[in-house]
Amino acid sequence: MSEFTDLLDGLHALSLDVVNAKNWLADNWPDDLPTPYWVGGRDIGRLMINVSCWDAETFARATRALVTGAPLGAIEKAVASYGNYSQVFRHFGKVSIELWINRDEVCERRQIGTEMVEVIDPNAPKVTVERPVYEWDCKPVLAGDQAEVQAL
Repeated sequence: MSEFTDLLDGLHALSLDVVNAKNWLADNWPDDLPTPYWVGGRDIGRLMINVSCWDAETFARATRALVTGAPLGAIEKAVASYGNYSQVFRHFGKVSIELWINRDEVCERRQIGTEMVEVIDPNAPKVTVERPVYEWDCKPVLAGDQAEVQAL
């Protein structure tokens, strides 16, 4: 197969994923939840639709909507490796609908210890300082809902 044929096959597969995500949103996304918005892709061949949630109740309601009819493996929960966000994803092949919320709204930060780290000091080459180490305790988003989504 040529690279051009591979491209055409990939575009066809991606277009089917876009149609599946569009149909699911049209059939299942409640009007009273934040409007999803198009963000593009994290990498070539992936598309992303975001929903920003500003409070824990909206995040739980949006998550409940997002898991509607989801097949096993289509839902993923994550804490962003950058910023201060908690996320829930639903994947439609190469298209993802991603819910975002500030982690502080749905998780509790607690100090679990300290660590010694070297930092640059303007008056010395390096100094060692003690800094707190934190851990986030994130309860299930849908606590009290059906057992199959308790891990969220």
